Amino acid sequence: MTMDTNAAGDGAGALLAELRARCPTAMSVRATDIPDLRIHLGRRVLVALSSRADGHLRCGTYATVAACRALGFTAEPDSGQMTARFDFRPDRDDIGNLFAVAGAAAAAITD
Repeated sequence: MTMDTNAAGDGAGALLAELRARCPTAMSVRATDIPDLRIHLGRRVLVALSSRADGHLRCGTYATVAACRALGFTAEPDSGQMTARFDFRPDRDDIGNLFAVAGAAAAAITD
């Protein structure tokens, strides 16, 4: 799956549309030129999804590893800017769980 969100019928465009449709009022979903998809609370990025060579999406988040695992993701500590990372597969994983991860990230950064 590519992250070109402008391509008609593209899987990433469909994912972006579904994320925007299901996004809680306090949050927003945006596509960037990097390219990736991000779930924001205000100006703060809570979750970032980027494509991998194997076709899966890599999710980075400020949620704890334990919170991500509790939601069924095989999370590991992130060595970069985020707290945790895991693979997200739209064909297998519930998109709604990304918003649960975003909620956990919001709680973690406001503690």
